[in-house]
Amino acid sequence: MEDMTLTIDGKEVRGRRGDTILAVCERNGIDVPTLCHTKGLTDIGACRLCVVEIQGARGLNTACTTPASTGMVVFTDTPALNALRKSTLELLFAERNHFCMFCERSGDCELQALGYRFGIDAVRYAYMNPKVEVDSSSPYFILDHNRCVLCRRCVRACAELAGVSALGYRQRGAATRITFDMDAAAAASTCEACGTCVQLCPTGALFDRRSAYKGRLADCQTVRSTCQACSVGCKIKGVVRARTVLRVDGDFESPPTYGLLCAKGRYEALNVAENRYLRPLVRRDGALVEVDWNEALDVLAQGLRAAKATHGAAGVAALATANATSEQLYLLDWVFRGSFGGRFGIAGNEEAAARRAALRRLTGGGTEAEPSFDAIRQADYILVLGADPASTHPVIASIIRRAVTRGNARLALVGSQADALAPYASAVLAPKPGSEGVLVNGLLKILVSEGAAKGKVSPGLASALYRYTPGVVHGASGVPIADLLQVAHGLAAADRPLVLYGGTMLSSADLAMTAISLALAAGRTVQGKIPAIGLARGSNGVAAARLAGARGLYDAAAAQAVFVSLGDAPVGNLAEWLEGVEFLAVHAAYPSALTERAQVILPARTWPERQGTFMAGDRSARQVTQLVAAPEGVRSDAEVFAALGTRLGARASFREAEVAAKVASALEMPPVNLDRATPVCVDYL
Repeated sequence: MEDMTLTIDGKEVRGRRGDTILAVCERNGIDVPTLCHTKGLTDIGACRLCVVEIQGARGLNTACTTPASTGMVVFTDTPALNALRKSTLELLFAERNHFCMFCERSGDCELQALGYRFGIDAVRYAYMNPKVEVDSSSPYFILDHNRCVLCRRCVRACAELAGVSALGYRQRGAATRITFDMDAAAAASTCEACGTCVQLCPTGALFDRRSAYKGRLADCQTVRSTCQACSVGCKIKGVVRARTVLRVDGDFESPPTYGLLCAKGRYEALNVAENRYLRPLVRRDGALVEVDWNEALDVLAQGLRAAKATHGAAGVAALATANATSEQLYLLDWVFRGSFGGRFGIAGNEEAAARRAALRRLTGGGTEAEPSFDAIRQADYILVLGADPASTHPVIASIIRRAVTRGNARLALVGSQADALAPYASAVLAPKPGSEGVLVNGLLKILVSEGAAKGKVSPGLASALYRYTPGVVHGASGVPIADLLQVAHGLAAADRPLVLYGGTMLSSADLAMTAISLALAAGRTVQGKIPAIGLARGSNGVAAARLAGARGLYDAAAAQAVFVSLGDAPVGNLAEWLEGVEFLAVHAAYPSALTERAQVILPARTWPERQGTFMAGDRSARQVTQLVAAPEGVRSDAEVFAALGTRLGARASFREAEVAAKVASALEMPPVNLDRATPVCVDYL
C-alpha cells in the first residue's frame, strides 16, 4: 500500500513505508546513478554516487541508505551533485588499473558506463597504479584486484544470498582488498563456486573464465530457461553467441531461488565431451558404421519386433532417465507401453518413486501434499533427515544457511552426511547405518508420549511406538539420549518446523513414510501442505514418478530387447544392469559403457538443445527453452519417437501442441485432503 508522498526533483511521488529514497526513485522511474547498489542486497552507501540533497538537511545523503518520509523534498539531479559524482568517478578510475581496452568487461562495465554518462574523457588525479595480484586459482572464475572498486557487492552476495560468507576484505584505505577466508586462494577457500559474486560484480574484477573476451552482452542473445542439474529447477538465463552457450546466469527475478545457482548448474553443465554422436550408427560384423536415419530406425524397429515375437511383450522395454523432459517421458511411454505393448521404466528415479508411494499411502492417494521450497525460508526449525543437500541440491543448502544466518531458524542434522551444513547446526545426530528408521521413530515417540505433537495423531500410534523408548533407540542407533531429546524438544518448541528428507530416508517407501510421519506429528501445515519436503535426485523425478508410477529400472532389466533414451545423462549402473540384453539400442549424445555394446546408436540432443517441461521437486512446472540449435542431422526427441512409433505401428498425433496438452493432463495435480493424513509407525525393531 502506498502510504507516503514526497517531492523529488519538483515532482510529487509516492512511496511505501520503509522505502529508502532510492527505492522511491526506482518505483517512480527516477534514475539515480549507483555502483554498489543492486536489488536484493543490503545497501551500504559505499560508492557515494547516489548522493542527493534533502531540503532542510545538513550535507548530502546517500539515497540508498536514507529512509524516505512523508513531506520530504529531495533533489537528485543538480549541477553540484553531478560535479561531485564526476569527481568520485575520477577518483575510482585513478585508484587502480581501469584501462578499459584490456578489460574483459569493456562494453558491459557499470563503471565504464558511468564514465561515459558523466563525460569523463580524462582523469584529473594522478594514477596510483598499485601492484595488486590476480587470483586465477579457481577453475571457474578469476578475481582481478586491479579492476575492483570495493563496492562489496560480492561480499554481500556471498553472505546474504549464498549464505557462505567466504568473501571479506583485508587491510584499510587504499590498500583494502577483497579476500577469500582471510587471504586464502579462491580454490583453497570455503567458496562453493556458486558464481553469484561473479554475476553481480559491476566491473571486470570478477569474471567467468569460459566466456571471457567472447562477446559483449550486446553481441549475445539471452534466453530464459530452467537449469536441469537437479530437481530444484532454478531459473536461468543462457548467454548465447554463434550457436554456443557462453555462460549461464541466474535469473534474479524468478522464484524459487531468485538468481541463486550452484557450480553444477552455472559452470559444470557447460563441460561437454568433444566426441559426440552426430550420425546414427548400426553394428555390422562387430563394428559400428554410420548409416542414415531411416536405416537406423528400420534396424531398431526390426530388432524390437523380433524380440517381441520370440519373447512376448515382456521381452521388449524402453528406458528413460529422470533427467528427461515430461514430453519425452510421455511419448516414450506411449510408444512402448501404450501402443507397442512392451515395458517402460525410469532409471535413477527410485527416490522420487519412494516419495510418491509414501505420500499416496499416508494421504489416501494424494501425492502433492508437500509445500514449495519457499517453506524453507519461512521455517524456524529445519530438520534434515538422511539427506546431503550441499551435495545433491546445493541451492537448497544455501537457502538453509540463509534461513539460519539471516532468518534465525535452527538447524538439526539427523542421519546426514551433510558436513558442509554441520557448522550451522545446533544438533548433529549420526546414527549407525541402517538404524535411521529406529531413530526417527524414537523422535516420533517422544513427541507423542510427551503430548508435544501439534499434528493430528491417531489413538493407536502411541501403542504402536511403545518399544521405541530413548534407551532402546540409543542402543540401536548409538545416538546419545540427550541429543535425541534435544532434537525432539526443538521440533516441539518450533512454530514452523520443517522436515527435509532424502538420501537414506528415500531408499524405501517405508523410510520416506516414517520421515513424513514425523513431520505430520511435529508441525502445523505449511501453505496447506505437510511440513516436509523430499529431496529426491533426478531433475524431472516428480514427473517421471507420476507418468511411470513405480515402474523403474527393474521393469526393463529382464527384457531381451531394450531401447535406452539416455540423452546427455550419466550412465550410472545401466551398463551393468543391461549386461545380458540380446538387442540393445541407445539414444545418446556421447559414448559410454552402454554404447560400446549397442547394436544401434541414435544421436541425441543435449540439454541446451532441448525444449519442453519439467516438474521440479516442489511439483511446480518449469519451462525448458531451447538455448541453441542442435547440430545438423541430430533430431529432436519427438521426431525420433514419432518415427520409431510409426514403424512399430503406433497411430497417434505427435504434434507438439497436442503432446503438451496430454502431458499437462497426465501431470494434473488434484487437491489433497490432509484431514486423512495421520502419522503411522513402520516397525524397524
